[in-house]
Amino acid sequence: MARQTQYTAEEWEILAGLPQLITVAAISAEKDDPQETIREGIAGLRGILSGARARTELVRFVVADFDGDRDEQGNLLPIAHEFTNRQAGIAMTLEQCRKAVHILAAKATPEEAAEYREWLVTIAQDVCAAVRSGGVFGLGGTRISPAEEEFINKLATTLQVELV
Repeated sequence: MARQTQYTAEEWEILAGLPQLITVAAISAEKDDPQETIREGIAGLRGILSGARARTELVRFVVADFDGDRDEQGNLLPIAHEFTNRQAGIAMTLEQCRKAVHILAAKATPEEAAEYREWLVTIAQDVCAAVRSGGVFGLGGTRISPAEEEFINKLATTLQVELV
């Protein structure tokens, strides 16, 4: 059973911060206009919050600890920004994922670790699929661009998640 207290502050910061970091990395995988970035950010926020229905406690604790940006009424705002340096930001995200895999291997149950890692990949997939790429006025294009597909594949490999 996951307990936030079984992790050091640094370990918990990594585990709790990765869903938002992965959302930003997925948004950054492909350059978009501001409206598309917001739609992708909404998908990321929905993906993060979907973890509240997780089977294991670890993901539910991470969602409970999520403290996204809020408006004046206290409503969560979409994660609507990209890395300034896309390549460096994505590399840093994957490095944090490697650290998380080691933390989970040492401290989480296999079920918790698997669900957490799969949840992160699903968040990235949802963000990348939120906006079609390469079309004109929303017509044509692909659901997930080659750059987004590359990011998802690297993320899944790093998190040791098999894509289906």
